Amino acid sequence: MIDEEFQMKLKKSKRTFVYALCIVAFLSMSSLAQLSPFYPLKAKEKGVSIIYIGFVLGFFAILQIVSSTIFGKKMHKFKSGRHWFIIGGAVLIMCQISMMGLIDYIPKENTNWFLAASFFA
Repeated sequence: MIDEEFQMKLKKSKRTFVYALCIVAFLSMSSLAQLSPFYPLKAKEKGVSIIYIGFVLGFFAILQIVSSTIFGKKMHKFKSGRHWFIIGGAVLIMCQISMMGLIDYIPKENTNWFLAASFFA
């Protein structure tokens, strides 16, 4: 009886973990999908060259690949604290999306600040 109850809790825990992973993956991909159509228009308004727009979009994708690889390896060392990596990743994605939304408020004359904020975000 106890063994069956434990197995049910374990199955529910794994299911919750998979759902959380799916939500984080969705947020991650949707942030890139939201960035690509709108960012080039705003960057051109601010006077940023097309080459730098490509660098910002490429840097975003490369940074996601590198950070996923690094944190994926680290996550296996912390078997009991894996959920904190997922929560932290979701919070970072939300901060990144918010920062990309706020760079629109940088004045048009500050092209270098706009570009630096874009790379930081």
